Amino acid sequence: MPVEDFLLENEHIIYNSPSKINYQDTYFEFYLTDQRLVWYKRGGFFSKSDTIIAERLDTILEIKYEEKGFLTKKGAIHLVTSRKTLDFSSSIETIKAIYQKLQLFLIEPPIPEKTCEYCSKEMEVDARFCSHCGNEFSEL
Repeated sequence: MPVEDFLLENEHIIYNSPSKINYQDTYFEFYLTDQRLVWYKRGGFFSKSDTIIAERLDTILEIKYEEKGFLTKKGAIHLVTSRKTLDFSSSIETIKAIYQKLQLFLIEPPIPEKTCEYCSKEMEVDARFCSHCGNEFSEL
């Protein structure tokens, strides 16, 4: 089965790594979708079998990129999710590309702001009182 057979409804592949990724001492194809990280491996010589590991993007709390090794350097990513930690590695170029793609999903959008009608300082949209002057915002 191709990896597309394992995607969720309305899930789309954003990135497919050009080289295999070492995850849990096994080499996988790596996919970044708009909803998950997916490690996929098709194995077996006569009887084919699939292995798939997936982690939802919205569970990722922290990401770290580093380069390891002395003579033959490898790139590595360390992810902390709400349930576990994930470590995977490959060539520096491949891991850097994955890291850069992940950053696009992990950067939180700025909190919308509004201006206090009394002191003109910017405040969060859902604030009821101005943290600068203490006046209550009027309902619009």
